[in-house]
Amino acid sequence: MTVIFKSKNGKTTIQKIGKEKYKITFPYSGHTKRFWVNFNWAILGETQKMKSVSGEKRAREFRATSVQTLSQFLSHGHRLTYRQALNLFKMVGQQLHALEIFGHTILSLDIDNIVVVNEKKFLLVDDMHIGDIKNNMVEIKKIGYLKNIQKNKFVAPEVKKINSFPSKILPYSGFYNLAALTLYCLFNTHYALGKEEILNPLFHTKLYWGLKRCLDKDPKKRFFLLI
Repeated sequence: MTVIFKSKNGKTTIQKIGKEKYKITFPYSGHTKRFWVNFNWAILGETQKMKSVSGEKRAREFRATSVQTLSQFLSHGHRLTYRQALNLFKMVGQQLHALEIFGHTILSLDIDNIVVVNEKKFLLVDDMHIGDIKNNMVEIKKIGYLKNIQKNKFVAPEVKKINSFPSKILPYSGFYNLAALTLYCLFNTHYALGKEEILNPLFHTKLYWGLKRCLDKDPKKRFFLLI
């Protein structure tokens, strides 16, 4: 079996187990169970029923012609096409939106924890940075955890500025994170507030307006919508 993806804590893996056949194994208890309960399995098409593997781990098998991390896909010299970037923003955005509805958010997502299926479907598969929303705020308590998040080049400005504990932020930093990551995958350039010319080639597209909504400098005004 070939390991396609392994989370940094080693608890989530995707393996190729046969010709066009893959298995995703993941933790299914406590805090991280919420991520997988809301996981959009439909994007993968027909999957086998969830199976108990060992202890509190679960697994599901699915079929695909190719599965790779987004970082692996980009390392082959690819940049995302407009259609692929739209799919990335839409599919991962829907995951973030679903988590938000059920009181959770993702504080950090990167090209290493998103997988590309059949070169057109995109899924966030790492549950390590899930946070609880309470009274429309997310509390960050551990300095080691924060420093790990702040290393992410796509993280929202308000997360980078945190320097005291505990700290609370609005639950919309994940939308900024996704939009900045999408722009990088399109143009190989890191977005920064005030440098909105990077969006100009997308003007008058629905991706342009979707990204703009998520990149607002005021976290209160950020929201995910594609129309």
